[in-house]
Amino acid sequence: MKRRDLIKQIENEFFSIHSHGKKAKKELIVPVEQYSEIHSPNN
Repeated sequence: MKRRDLIKQIENEFFSIHSHGKKAKKELIVPVEQYSEIHSPNN
């Protein structure tokens, strides 16, 4: 596949997801902590 064809395919997929609300194949739940609860080793 040529680079321009790949980019066009990605653009079409993005447009489909963004404009038409394309459903995801799989849903992933990611736990998110409050910012204040995240500690850096440098703090």
